Amino acid sequence: MTQARRRVPYTLGPDKLEAEPLKAAKILSAKEEFRLTSEMEKLYAELLPTAESEERRERLVGKLEKLLQDRWPGQNIKVSVFGSTGNRLGTRDSDVDVCISTDYRDIEHVCSIADLVARNGMERVVCVSSAKVPIVKIWDPEMQVACDMNVNNPIALENTELIRSYVAIDDRFRPLAMIVKYWARRRILNDAG
Repeated sequence: MTQARRRVPYTLGPDKLEAEPLKAAKILSAKEEFRLTSEMEKLYAELLPTAESEERRERLVGKLEKLLQDRWPGQNIKVSVFGSTGNRLGTRDSDVDVCISTDYRDIEHVCSIADLVARNGMERVVCVSSAKVPIVKIWDPEMQVACDMNVNNPIALENTELIRSYVAIDDRFRPLAMIVKYWARRRILNDAG
């Protein structure tokens, strides 16, 4: 499946690419720089999530937390957003990545979560229990949002907080990062594999 998404499979051949001769970078004229900046600002504005899309994601997180707490009452279950939605690099089309934090170890068997959400109206439920970080993938037809859930993965929350700090420190970071993400996704270079 990974190779099906790539433009060039890894097994294309043993020949190495020829070295690209180094060329001096062209300096943009003021007109070219203005045009490029304008196009990037326009793209950034188009990528930004709408207030409505952010509100749907927040409602989904609350819905999932309530569902989990109702199923396992008294187990101190917290649902936290991580990834692009949590670090402010998400777009209007981004899914929601959530980490379920709890001391209740039975929830770490993520297929029990998959079963719970499937019985409560979620669609396209997939339990990936054999992954390095087991996840449950869902689609909420009410909120029209996709979501990936994992359990007790604090490093994901820490990484999200780090990127969120970068976003807060420099106003240039968010537009640049979102445009680079958009560029990589369009060229199928954003796959972790």
